[in-house]
Amino acid sequence: MKLLVEIKDKYTDITDIVNKSILDDGTKNGIVIVGSKEHVGFIESASLESINDLDHNLEWIAPTRLIDPELVCDLNKVKNALVGSFKELAFQEYKLMLDDSILFLRYTGSADKVEIYVDFISEE
Repeated sequence: MKLLVEIKDKYTDITDIVNKSILDDGTKNGIVIVGSKEHVGFIESASLESINDLDHNLEWIAPTRLIDPELVCDLNKVKNALVGSFKELAFQEYKLMLDDSILFLRYTGSADKVEIYVDFISEE
């Protein structure tokens, strides 16, 4: 599932974070975001070299408007998408260890547009 969203309209609360990784038009780097109702973690995908980097380099922030509800009909049905630089299976196994994760998103794009890949919804 891929959505194109105007950052300034839908993500004003995390625009600065997103822009750290996608200021240059056409960049292939994105931000990996792991989110829950309590907190959101993010890391620039370009800095990830192994699955362990996710543990050591995640930066946590207070939750904001992580995704506009109107853009997704039923998140529980969305279970596959791009998963950044790693093989999908490796991420599936690792994500199950993130107990309170609700969203696992990867952002990529330009400074004006961002592609959102919804990759993982935990079972509640």
